[in-house]
Amino acid sequence: MLPEVLEEWRALARTAYERLPEATRALGVQVLAEGHLEEPLKLLESGNVEARVHSPHRGSAGYIVHGSLRRELTCNCTRQSRCEHIASVLLRLSSAGVAGDDLRGARVVQGPPQPRLVLLNEDVDDGSSRQVARLEFVYGGVPLVGRSSPPHRQLVEREHERVSVLRDPAAEERAHNAVTQAGFSLTDGGDEERWLLGDELVWAQFLLNGTAALEAKGVEVTQDPSFSLALIEPDEYFTELEPTDNRFFDLDFGVEVAGERMSLLPLLLEALRGEKELSDHGSMVVLLPSGRFTQVPHARVKPLLDVLIELASSEPRGKHKVTRWQAMELAETLGLVTQTGRALRDLRSTLTQISELTRPELPGEFRAKLRDYQWDGLAWLRLLAGHGIGAVLADDMGLGKTVQLLAHISVRKQLGEAQGPSLVVAPTSVLVAWSEQLAEFAPSLKALVWHGVERHESEGEVTSQDIVLTSYALLQRDEALLTAVDWDLAILDEAQAIKNPKTATATVARKLKAQQRIAVTGTPIENHLGELWSQLHFTVPGALGSQRGFAAAFRNPIEKHGNPGRMDALRRRVAPLLLRRTKQDVAADLPPKTLITHHIDLSEEQRDLYEAVRKLVDSQVREEIARRGVALSRIIVLDALLKLRQVCCDPHLVKTTRRWDAPSAKRSFFNELLETLLAEGRSVLVFSQFVEMLDLLESDLERAGVAHSRLTGSTRDREQQIQRFQSGEVPVFLISLKAGGVGLNLTAADTVIHYDPWWNPAAEAQATDRAHRIGQDKPVFVHRLIARGTVEEKIVGLQARKAELAEALLSGSTRALDLDEALIDDLLSPLEP
Repeated sequence: MLPEVLEEWRALARTAYERLPEATRALGVQVLAEGHLEEPLKLLESGNVEARVHSPHRGSAGYIVHGSLRRELTCNCTRQSRCEHIASVLLRLSSAGVAGDDLRGARVVQGPPQPRLVLLNEDVDDGSSRQVARLEFVYGGVPLVGRSSPPHRQLVEREHERVSVLRDPAAEERAHNAVTQAGFSLTDGGDEERWLLGDELVWAQFLLNGTAALEAKGVEVTQDPSFSLALIEPDEYFTELEPTDNRFFDLDFGVEVAGERMSLLPLLLEALRGEKELSDHGSMVVLLPSGRFTQVPHARVKPLLDVLIELASSEPRGKHKVTRWQAMELAETLGLVTQTGRALRDLRSTLTQISELTRPELPGEFRAKLRDYQWDGLAWLRLLAGHGIGAVLADDMGLGKTVQLLAHISVRKQLGEAQGPSLVVAPTSVLVAWSEQLAEFAPSLKALVWHGVERHESEGEVTSQDIVLTSYALLQRDEALLTAVDWDLAILDEAQAIKNPKTATATVARKLKAQQRIAVTGTPIENHLGELWSQLHFTVPGALGSQRGFAAAFRNPIEKHGNPGRMDALRRRVAPLLLRRTKQDVAADLPPKTLITHHIDLSEEQRDLYEAVRKLVDSQVREEIARRGVALSRIIVLDALLKLRQVCCDPHLVKTTRRWDAPSAKRSFFNELLETLLAEGRSVLVFSQFVEMLDLLESDLERAGVAHSRLTGSTRDREQQIQRFQSGEVPVFLISLKAGGVGLNLTAADTVIHYDPWWNPAAEAQATDRAHRIGQDKPVFVHRLIARGTVEEKIVGLQARKAELAEALLSGSTRALDLDEALIDDLLSPLEP
């Protein structure tokens, strides 16, 4: 070829070759562009080709390739002979770097190769050895070390043959990257290049978990005979639970390998603190004291995982100690057959099989007739007391929890088990109900109501009583006196009062000394799982671990991530300590309850007011969020929602410089509904969040001449108001939800009206159950008044999500309700047309 022609073609070919796809360049000329070259591979496969252009002119129409295969190269592109496609082929052939005579008789092989990572040991300068790897590329059985470099054709002299290898640089690059991503680093370039990984533990972890991942990327992993690192299979696993003097258990879990015993707990806890996942199919590497390695499948660890997550999340306590409740769970899950293991399993089985417990004999003077589920509750309370265990009695509201507790106190006194008086702490409004039921069902019990300004005059009588009743307010005020007494039972009624463990009330309650602590509540969870932790921290300290450990092991995974596994674990832990029966469980003992929701359209004037207020508060909320963020803007958000709820109830509630006289569609609907109900002879409870709304409704009742009772936080004659309604003297009872939502037995009512909805459905349920409870013999109808298209409808939609968290302890996992920007956008959205 003329020198100037050759130079021109080389320039064209370089440009074309650089523009070709990577895969095409790697193959040389396998497919250049839409089949533009006719059978180009045959030229390469001949292995005996001398490429040159035989032409005296730059404009020649064809080129002859001399060698064993003689063929005229033509291209079917528009440029035909002077195209870059032919130029690229000629460049690759002519620049192969091997003379045609040198290739005669050589076997020709080409990519793609089989990458192979060979693990081996090599000596180092200090006389020791180290683990290294060698990356090979196998072409047709010929291993080559080191990545290819141009011209990508290599002649290999073997014992019995000569091989011409056309290498695939792109495939080699992919294998190189895969090895790098597996954690290896390259050192010492050229044919002597070596790959390093780390210390022996890292190598062992690669053998166990990294090999399969690398082979999945097409890189074969083999071991040279010199490679000395190996994983030994464990001979057996061991789990030990040994009781200590303080009701904790020392836990150990590990392996035995060839006579070596190794605890795995430190390694497992370190992995969990590092938030590492223990997959169902993976394994972990353990370095034995002898320097050898063994592998532990994660499946072996899974039965301990729930407890280990708690241990990893809690503050360190030196040795690995677990509570009795964690030990019971481990003994059952692992099926421990040691003496301690059997005792723990038997205890857990006993505590969860309450229907098989023996019913105690009630004292003859006890006047209540217990229903079957109440007998079970009594037997369960006695069982836990016999083991020195506290309890959370969380039966649905209205199912007679007080009667079960009075029976428990009576039986303990009759059998001589009571060690001192029992203390009942309750909201002030509930103390009256306790006094009434004491007089009705257990008149033989000596009782003292520790209340009133003259209560200290009875201080000397406290220890001689069977039962002492006091309020949460006085629990704090008289802490020194009440925490000094050795109580038999310490009972917190409406125990949601200690749902925040940091309050003074909760702190003092935990100081009470008693043979058994009992929390009584119809709503063990109103907002989040931390409330349950606080109540169990009172009744059974340590059952759910520390507050920090509980948040990490249970609350965060459940509330933030909806983790069903953690909810199942929590349900198993709580099962022996919390008893809850719903109205559905005992439906035969209660008349039916019918829920009726009325969606009320706002009047035109009320709609205009709602939109005006909504735009105003929306602007204020956006400014506050932009300035402080969502978390710090909660107060102004709730205030904005409060104003919108007031518009829905009645425009007169809106506090502005202007007096709003727009008519209230809901108030008009309420008066019409109430007129109909009274004409039917109904006895009606009316609940509202707003005392001022009750004022407006009361003025309507007075104008209509309807006799009524009223109960709010400022009511002084509570008992008189209750008796007027219960006796049938008045047919309507106006009640503020906060003042009368708990502690009342209003079975004279057969109808409940919720004038406005609240965030927490438990609050509404508590109010409803003032009427729908044991002792009610009439069907109960519940009416909910909701302003259509407003924030009230959105609150009702959120209530279901709010209730899921409480129900999850019995029926499944859930997520908690968080106040975020998306939720705020929804709550403050405009009225629909």
